[in-house]
Amino acid sequence: AQEVVDGDKKLVDASTERIAFDGHSSKMLDCCDANLDGTPITDFSGIAPYKFGFGAEKKTYLYFDGTLGKALPMEYKGTDKILDLDVYKYEQVIEPTQYAELEVPGALVGAPELTAYKAPRFYSNTRTVWVEPVTGAVVRGQEDQKQYLAAPDGSEGLVLLAAQLGFTEANTANAVKTAKDGSSQLTLIQSTVPLVGLIGGLVLGGLGLWMVLGARREENE
Repeated sequence: AQEVVDGDKKLVDASTERIAFDGHSSKMLDCCDANLDGTPITDFSGIAPYKFGFGAEKKTYLYFDGTLGKALPMEYKGTDKILDLDVYKYEQVIEPTQYAELEVPGALVGAPELTAYKAPRFYSNTRTVWVEPVTGAVVRGQEDQKQYLAAPDGSEGLVLLAAQLGFTEANTANAVKTAKDGSSQLTLIQSTVPLVGLIGGLVLGGLGLWMVLGARREENE
């Protein structure tokens, strides 16, 4: 569930989502009653909006947007450093897009002659995330989001939401710590453990060869 509140803690917007995704690649999966506010999700082409896959790359990803219910391009914008952690920066720009209708008095959208008007609801967003590349963890995120109702002539009628949303300093600090711990563990699994396994295999192989040769020497004697 996601909620947006104003400075007075009043609810501005709220939504719920249920998403299944591959734990390694973060690719969304068509299963488990995936939905947005009860409406089934139909686009599973992108990665989940919670984290990137292990081993994030310097490329453009399809990143799922929960408001529009579909995946849109998110571009790699370079490397950065947050609290002494090396991260990749990605940005997704969503131009104003209609995604719903809302019936309102015409006066709210500059059309007082209309008692009731089904106003197209538009949404735009510039979403930026900073990702620890080994784990794919998002350690900082921000959105410059806007929602408005269009007037009958197509112009911007009533702004419903215009806000910059993002991680707090505490959120970022906790995410960085978790990412550092996770990165160390993955590095251990991917490099140190296989290396130890290889060395152990060579030792055991050598021991086996020595035992065979020793047995043959005993037979020859």
